[in-house]
Amino acid sequence: MEEIIQKEILVECSADYKYPGVPNVVIIDKHRYKIEKIISRMRTPEKEIFNIRLDNGKDCKISYIVKADKWMIETIKEKI
Repeated sequence: MEEIIQKEILVECSADYKYPGVPNVVIIDKHRYKIEKIISRMRTPEKEIFNIRLDNGKDCKISYIVKADKWMIETIKEKI
């Protein structure tokens, strides 16, 4: 059975007309990963969701939670 890992992360974004804009870098446990590719992007009233590929080859999902003003990562793959 796959385990879903969720945790709060830091994200650097490019400038856009409104926050969060487009994420460029994620910082997970003090490790900095460049986002190589945004695979998909989806918006709900509660959050903005990005399926991304990191520069280490891992795919994961990050979400910007609007009300909490924080970023979360969710992955069902091996720990990043």
